[in-house]
Formats: sequence, structure tokens, C-alpha cells
Amino acid sequence: MPNDVPAGCTVYGRSGMVVAGHPLAALAGWRALDLGGSVADAAVAAAAVLGVALPHATTVGGDLFALVHEAATGRTHVLNASGPAPAAARAERFRDGVPQDGIASLVVPGAVAGLKALHERFGLRSWAEALAPAVAAAEDGVPVSGALAAAIVAYRPLIERDAALAALLLPGGRPLAEGTLLRQPALAATLAAVAADGPAAFYEGRPAHSLGALSAERGGLITAGDLAAFRPEWVEPLSAPYLGLEVRTAPPNSYGVALLLQLQRLAADAGPQGGPGSVEHFARLIPVGRDALAAAAPYLADPAFGGPDVRELLARGAAKGASGWPSGVPGGTAVVSVADAAGNGVVLIESIFTPWGSGVHDPATGILFNNRVRGFAADPAHPNVVAPGKRPAHTLSPALALEDGRLRFLLTTPGGPGQTLTLAQVLVNRIEHGLPLAAAVAQPRWSLDLAGRLLVEETVPDAVVTGLAQRGLHAEKAGVITPYFGSAELIERLPDGVLAGVPDRRRDAAAIGA
Repeated sequence: MPNDVPAGCTVYGRSGMVVAGHPLAALAGWRALDLGGSVADAAVAAAAVLGVALPHATTVGGDLFALVHEAATGRTHVLNASGPAPAAARAERFRDGVPQDGIASLVVPGAVAGLKALHERFGLRSWAEALAPAVAAAEDGVPVSGALAAAIVAYRPLIERDAALAALLLPGGRPLAEGTLLRQPALAATLAAVAADGPAAFYEGRPAHSLGALSAERGGLITAGDLAAFRPEWVEPLSAPYLGLEVRTAPPNSYGVALLLQLQRLAADAGPQGGPGSVEHFARLIPVGRDALAAAAPYLADPAFGGPDVRELLARGAAKGASGWPSGVPGGTAVVSVADAAGNGVVLIESIFTPWGSGVHDPATGILFNNRVRGFAADPAHPNVVAPGKRPAHTLSPALALEDGRLRFLLTTPGGPGQTLTLAQVLVNRIEHGLPLAAAVAQPRWSLDLAGRLLVEETVPDAVVTGLAQRGLHAEKAGVITPYFGSAELIERLPDGVLAGVPDRRRDAAAIGA
């Protein structure tokens, strides 16, 4: 029997491990592995279920990034399935700022094509088998989790603006309660068509034409032609050393470079710095994280549209006291990590951006769409300014780490622009302080909000907050569920080959391994 324990504990296994942002997703991924599938099969199955079970965070109307590590070759492949702005999305249309939600806030959804690209290159089982758990979950219903129920209540005004979304989530005018079933038959039919006919059923079939008609009716920019033209992209990772590890992540338009910049600086001054959670610990990490995000800001854009070379930034490193700030908001995001006994691994992160994305739900197809146009900068001189066919900056920052050429860590978390801050803190706790992975994940965190204000979790002692203030670091306490702190869903490969999976207690998550 697989070893399945509550979130927050460490799950150990030898043959495989799946950690995901929802128990049903972890189960779907584990079953794919157990039936002889690859880590890619497991990641696709889990990710598809996340798009059904956590619609406030991710759907097939969103985007994804994934890293795939091949043990046999030592190569790490980066899948960029973030969608571009519509062809009609010209900067002059947004003189008053980019839209925050609604029909004009959509980019082309990249998730379906991304899942298929991952499966085509690395899958062993059939595409239909990979999507079957998601089809069943949408048809039969998924019990509403506490996090989903809270998101319905918190974002009720946005939900009520769309009649179809309100009918789904506020039946009879009342929010779906925790533990009740969320059934999505229209989405089940869409997923079944994609399972049978591949991405063409999505990008050239009913979903594309229905969205195009909905966009035209409501004054949006996206068309069926925008969807038909989309292709995901395989790219090379960025990497940097950190205390015996080689950490790899996605290049821009991902924020991943900010993680590498932090680790470079931390490795350069890795002497005794006070224990985890101490004033000295936070006082060391906070300036490094701030400087890294500021230094990365001009590089967080679609490289196909020019701009500075991010590898030059890595060679130079983040200067102390760097100025600037990346665009971005805390969002709806879900993650999957999968590893097998042979040393292969996948980290996948998917999102519709902010909770409930655009708030636009197509009743004909059951799809809730992203609001990723919000990821563009408003400044026309910024490399990340909106343009036709351009991908916006993405907070999605999957990473993994090798030791002596072999996979050691799979690293991913939701948390908007705080993702790289969370992953850096976990690695410092694990590598520099020697904490077991679960303890490294459980330690109190710091983060930054959109205005750059310093936040610490409410579990940080008052004496530490006071000590930070005495050093000029004025922090505000925030609840553990604050999205900026993330929820790291990690796997570590131990020296004897045992896989340790840790689902973060901060959000819905589960790990299954055997």
C-alpha cells in the first residue's frame, strides 16, 4: 500500500513520489506511476486534476511551466507553456493601465498544449489515460476544500459579476460550502474531447470558437485565431551553483532568475549567521531577496522581443541596494513534483494568475480563464510592456537542484512574486542549517507584498520583529495563509536513494510515495 499521510509530514518511498497541491491530484499522479507510467505521465495526470479541484488557482484556461530532468542524460528540459497576448493587444489600447480582470485581461491559455507537449516527449501511457482522472473528477464532482470554500467567499464580488460563474459557485445565491460536491459537467465534456482528440479539440475546436464569440460579445481582444496559432516552447534552463548543488530553473519570462541571484549571494557569505528564525537569519536573507528581485526586474520579459541578456545578469550577480521592482501580484497557482527510483523528476507549476483569474467563465465549455494580461508592465519603456503575441512576465518559478550530477531536490511553490523568496529560504534551512526537509519547510518565513513592504508570518516572535526594526527592517506580521508565503511542495532524493516528499501545511497539499 502507498504511504499517504497528512500534509506537513514527510512521506518516504523508494519506487516513486508525488507531491501535489490537492490530495486527489497526488492520487492521480501516484496511480499513473504505479501503473507503469513515467514521471511525465504522473505530472500530467496530477496537473489535470488540479485544474478541476482548485479552480480558483488553476484551470485549463491558464498557463504552465515545467522542468523535466532525465537521469540517463543529466539534462534538464524547460517547458514554457505560457500563452501570449492576443494579436489585438497593442500598448495604445492600455493607456489607462492593463486590465486587472474581465474579458480584456486574457492571454492565450497555454496549459492544454503544455500538458500535451510534456506527454508527447516523455510520456509512456496513453494521453487519454493521463486525462481520465480529471474527466471523472469534473463529471462526478470534487468535494470543496476549505481553501476553495474560503476563496469563493473572499472573491464573491468578482464571481457575481459573471452569471455563469455565479451559477456554478453560488447556487441559490449561497457559496458552495466546504465538503459539498463541485460538479462541472461542461468542463468534463471539454476534457473528454481533449482526451479523445488532443489539443486541437481545444485550440481549434469548440472552446476556441466559443471563447472567440464570448470575447466579441463582451468587447474583448482574444480570438479563435489567437488560440489556433499557439505553440508551447522547449528552452534551456538557467543554472547557478549553491554550496555543492547546481540549481536549475526556467529562464525569463519566468521569475526564476531571482532565485539564482539570491543563492549566489548567500553562497558567498555562508558563514555562521544565527539559527533559523533568528533576527540574524532574517536580517541576512531579507536584503538579499530584495536586491535579487530588484535586479531581476528589467529582465523579466519575453526574450523573443529583445531586451537585456539574463545570463549576463547571472554572471555579474545582483548588486547590493539594487533599485526597481518586478510587476506581479499574488495569484492562484498550483504545483506538482514527481520523482522516480531511477532519478528522473518533473516539477510543474500552473496558474490562472490571481484567484479566479479573469472571472470569465464560459458556460458552454466549463472553462474559467486567466487574467495574465495583468502580468504586463504599464510603462511603455519597460521590456515587459504589452505587445501582440508577447508573453508577459510570469511569477511561476519551478526549480530543481543536482548534486554530483544527480537529482537531489525538486523545488516548487505557489506564492506570486514571493515564490523565489520561499524556495531560497527552504534551501538555506535545509543546506546551511541542516534541518530535515519537513522542518526546513515548516520554519517561519518572510516575504514582500506588491508594494515591497516586508512581511513575516505571525508565528515569528515579537522579539524578532523588534530586533529587525532595530536593524532598519520594519516588518508587519501576516497570517500563515497570506499568499506571499507560498506552500512549498518538495521532494528530496536522499543519499541511499530514498525519496522524501513534503507537502507544505500552508495550503491544501498531499504526498504519496512507496
